[in-house]
Amino acid sequence: MNLKYFLVLIFLINFSVFSQTLTPYTSSVLLEFNMDNGTTKFGTGFFIADSSKYGTMIYLVTARHVLGDLDSNGKLIFNNSLLKVTRSSNLKSESNAFEVINLESSRDGGLLVYHKEEDIAILNIASIKNGITYSPLALDKLSFFKFKVDLIPAYSKDIILLFKDIPIAAPVYISGYPKTIGLAESPQFDNNKPLVRSGIISGFYPKNQTIILDFPAYGGFSGSPVYLKYKEKLKLIGMLTERIPYKENGDIDDLDNSGFSVALSSDIILSMLAAFKESYDKREHIFIEN
Repeated sequence: MNLKYFLVLIFLINFSVFSQTLTPYTSSVLLEFNMDNGTTKFGTGFFIADSSKYGTMIYLVTARHVLGDLDSNGKLIFNNSLLKVTRSSNLKSESNAFEVINLESSRDGGLLVYHKEEDIAILNIASIKNGITYSPLALDKLSFFKFKVDLIPAYSKDIILLFKDIPIAAPVYISGYPKTIGLAESPQFDNNKPLVRSGIISGFYPKNQTIILDFPAYGGFSGSPVYLKYKEKLKLIGMLTERIPYKENGDIDDLDNSGFSVALSSDIILSMLAAFKESYDKREHIFIEN
């Protein structure tokens, strides 16, 4: 029997898919898991759009480790099956909107893919065809999509900059949710809204197609989009995945933040999207309007 993946119409959505204007905080979202022990695990993700024969596919991109850990067989074990995705439509307003995504249902439906070697995962959250926006049944709520969501067009050469074209020492920005900084008893900022950090391109690691960035990364920044200011325009060059530690006095138990961090290049993101579309073409899909 062929598996059929049902998608339901979402209404009151205004996806700015073809926007060519980026700001450092465009499309950045907070990802959170409420754990059974009462704690919260969190990170950052961002939206990206890609054209296909099914219409414009909308993806959530993040670092794989934000969602969970790989077991000995390479299966991703989620922190929790329910992922809360929060987005702020106005940085100067206290209002936020959120969506709860069932990751187990998404994986079972073939809507989630991840790389076993590279620290990246992507989730198909919606598609736009003939002016109608659909979303998988894995989404539990509709409130998150009732405001404008900014997207990064993966097919736009004006937005994406490949690894081979990234210049050294160029200014870069990330937009993420470093919820590990600050004091809970005396808050100095709203940690449900993204913070923008700037630095420069310090170097490259061609073997892994990764980019070395000259700014420290703190817990919650993983999965943040990385933008580069190139010819007076912002371009997506990758996604932040980890910090680079250093060993104080050679002691491996005394790792500190070196002030440098690592980003996967946009090349890896695009290759993952291509792999997803290839697997998507092999499945049967039914779109439902209601």
